[in-house]
Amino acid sequence: MSVSHPLPAERRSSRRYPYSKEADARIGEVSHPCEVMNISANGAALASRTRPEVGTAVHLLLEEIEPLPATVTRQLVDGFAIEFDLDLSREGDIADKLTYLADMRQFL
Repeated sequence: MSVSHPLPAERRSSRRYPYSKEADARIGEVSHPCEVMNISANGAALASRTRPEVGTAVHLLLEEIEPLPATVTRQLVDGFAIEFDLDLSREGDIADKLTYLADMRQFL
């Protein structure tokens, strides 16, 4: 699956990890299957047939991490990007979990 060009590295506030796993994007009461293409403590790029509008509230459901509230920030060629709606302490917890999972070689 292809995605739009990534943002320049200097605009990213946290490390982005390649992550090729199935997940669900819950919009309201409906879950939509998706694949997480990459993820950071701030957001993720999702491959999906569902194309919610920018500004739509989403909960990303991953096996390894508790549900993550987010907002759609942009459309991609094969899906959409989200920014997590987390406070700083929860963002730090997510960053720690991603680093741990990367160290355990669960990331590609």
